[in-house]
Amino acid sequence: MKSNSYALLALLALGSTSAALAQSSVSLYGRIDVSVEQQKYGGAKTTGMASNGSFIGLRAQEDLGGGLKAGFVLESSINADSGSGSNTWGEDDTFNFKRRSEVNLAGNWGMVRMGTFKHASYEATAQAISWHNDNVGSTADSFSNANSHSNVLAYRTPSLAGLSAELQYRFGEKAVWYDDIQYRDGVDLGVRYERGPWGAGFGYAQSTLKGDVHGDKLKDKDYSLRASYDTGTWALGAYYQRSERRDLWPGLEQSHAHSNTLRIAGKYVLGASEFHASIGRKNFSFSSESLNPSQPGSMREKSSMNQWLLAYHYNLSRRTKVYAFYGHQDDVPVTQSFSSLWQAGINGNFRSMGVGMRHQF
Repeated sequence: MKSNSYALLALLALGSTSAALAQSSVSLYGRIDVSVEQQKYGGAKTTGMASNGSFIGLRAQEDLGGGLKAGFVLESSINADSGSGSNTWGEDDTFNFKRRSEVNLAGNWGMVRMGTFKHASYEATAQAISWHNDNVGSTADSFSNANSHSNVLAYRTPSLAGLSAELQYRFGEKAVWYDDIQYRDGVDLGVRYERGPWGAGFGYAQSTLKGDVHGDKLKDKDYSLRASYDTGTWALGAYYQRSERRDLWPGLEQSHAHSNTLRIAGKYVLGASEFHASIGRKNFSFSSESLNPSQPGSMREKSSMNQWLLAYHYNLSRRTKVYAFYGHQDDVPVTQSFSSLWQAGINGNFRSMGVGMRHQF
């Protein structure tokens, strides 16, 4: 952990000198969000402290003249409850910049980005109506993909009458995902329209994987739409997503899985108070056909799951708020639950309730 501490100290030292580095205008920013929660998964129950999307970052921009600007962004997730780096997908809690790491070049023609950042399709749809928690913590939207993806080259258009778009291309580089599955190339498109209180979004994502465990070819496709209306006092929004996955084992089996997700979210602002509500439903269908003449057969499965939350926020200032929440979801794995709940090995409904404090800087 010493190397992690040194990296964090270097980051803080660099951010503290931003006033002196006017030429490169480096700034330190982030979010610290900690809650005390009681979580219940099946018959197991745990009360503890959780860090909800806490992170620390550096960003800078240099004016190159002629309307051209260069910049970079580095963000690291942190476990604010323990002070360690945030672990993801079984990694240890090392301090790193896997949350966001990019260099960019911008002008009147738009922006080119290279590095690691969130899917444009997700930002244009699901994230745009995640008013309660920015899709973090135990009440995060379990039906959308809020993770960052790496090795991405992207172009973002300038905004024209409220309309903008970003096209992302991911270099597969045959990176191993898990087992022997390898990422191939992928594309991601997000289109947004924001004009006054009205908002809309469209997303498309496609990725190809390859490996012996899940077939010779595995292809994912996502289509999503979002509509929202936000007056500043009250807001209402919804998104719909269609996801498809096709696997192929040459000469053995082919399968097709698809899902349909619908989520509705709303908020109401009364002075320093905010009232939040969200409800989502996902329908899932799976089918497979044997390609082996000596072992013919097929399989069909269908299932559905629901998730909803209620929350209250009180803004102590523009940067600091306290909040309380209650969330529920059924028949779906919960990645945000305490590890002791997973160790219990229980499948069933998940419930979380708690209070927290969030500060942005």
